[in-house]
Amino acid sequence: MMAESEKNSSVRLERILLAALDKEDYPSQLLEKNIEALPDFDFGYPDELEKRKLSAALKSNEVSHITVKVSYFQGRVYSVDIPDEERKIWITKAAINLTEGNREYDCLPLTDWKVALPVEEAKFKSKEIDLVVKPVDVFLNNDEDSRRLIMILGIVE
Repeated sequence: MMAESEKNSSVRLERILLAALDKEDYPSQLLEKNIEALPDFDFGYPDELEKRKLSAALKSNEVSHITVKVSYFQGRVYSVDIPDEERKIWITKAAINLTEGNREYDCLPLTDWKVALPVEEAKFKSKEIDLVVKPVDVFLNNDEDSRRLIMILGIVE
């Protein structure tokens, strides 16, 4: 089985969006709308990143280095039916919220467990963690405006 981080960017993005949309049936239109809004999404980032507060990172369109607490972590396995195929896509995902001060921020679910496990440990130990994040605008419904969510790209060692 291939690790999530070994998959190509479009497959990874599709799986993260599927995990975020949390629908039982494959949400084709909604997925297309989101993928069109995030053309050429790149999971890579430079070694040197600007360190920002989470609130500033959310407003920026750049990749940022943040130091935060994890306020919520819930891992689960989720499946979605593929249209016109007799198969499902299975995704192990972690729903995560981060806090800075007394404000909580929503994140896109993590599907990469190389990143999710240290995040879970930080939550368990109530300690701060250094993360690499990028804000993304995601449509969670066809009839709503996009919501800005934090995508966790990696961990700063």
